[in-house]
Amino acid sequence: MGTWGTGIYQNDTASDVKDDWLDGLSDNEPVKVLTRRLLNEYDESFDGDNPDPEFWTGLAAIQFRTGHLDKAVKDKTLSLIASGKAMGLWDEEEPKIADKRRIVLEELANKLNRPQPKPRKTKKRGKQIGKLLDKGDVILLYGKKKGRALAVVVDHTTYPRTDHVDSIIQILYWDGKKLPKTAQEVESMESMREKEYVHLNITEALINKIRWPGISMSTIITTSLKDSFNDNIGRVIFKGINYPAAGSWDDTGKQRSGFKICATSWENVRYYIDSELYSRDRKVTRRYISNPINRIRKIFKIK
Repeated sequence: MGTWGTGIYQNDTASDVKDDWLDGLSDNEPVKVLTRRLLNEYDESFDGDNPDPEFWTGLAAIQFRTGHLDKAVKDKTLSLIASGKAMGLWDEEEPKIADKRRIVLEELANKLNRPQPKPRKTKKRGKQIGKLLDKGDVILLYGKKKGRALAVVVDHTTYPRTDHVDSIIQILYWDGKKLPKTAQEVESMESMREKEYVHLNITEALINKIRWPGISMSTIITTSLKDSFNDNIGRVIFKGINYPAAGSWDDTGKQRSGFKICATSWENVRYYIDSELYSRDRKVTRRYISNPINRIRKIFKIK
């Protein structure tokens, strides 16, 4: 299971369940049929011996949000939370992280016990324009002049202004010279960081006295074919890379998340690659990586 936070949807399974549920509703699939289909697709059952807590919490949360919470799904999820089974592998994490997840589950249980909102219509999910970039695609990007950069598609979102599915990318820290030869090399690379965005953690950054530069995520807005990804912008050099997103669209703007999602275009990204701003962000990232405290954080997996 890939995770990038303690939120309900901040893991691969729950995130996929949410998307599958919304897609089914937008296709006018009957709720009971949709519920049964997801149970079959994820190999789950109401009386299974090894339930996947991420599946059940994700399904219950999105069903409640859309006003279609199935009573059996509710009961199953509440039972997993009450018994502690919903924590799953989270109990193996550091106590502070496990406690955060436990609070998230308690909040979900409280929500599920409240009257759910009225069923709402889900409009047809948007379609990506032009070439489809998959989650896990690693892209070699070309600047407007001679610059080059590497980026990875970490997620997708339906941008509200356009109703089109757009890619969310993170630019990787790379010297622009020798390309990585293996997927493992890419997965070990750091994301570029920007000075303006602070990352407070590690005991609230020693009680707010240290501010970490945060990771910038970019939603690439594509409204027409001329804005879409093409051979002049770059090329995909790896597919299916397991690279965690720094956060999710729903968390945008939260200072403590340590990242920011901005909306931009492929053209702006190309200009950025050749700019002084990109050079400055590389220096910021290099100092961040070389900082002894951050080396310790990485060794001990402290967020």
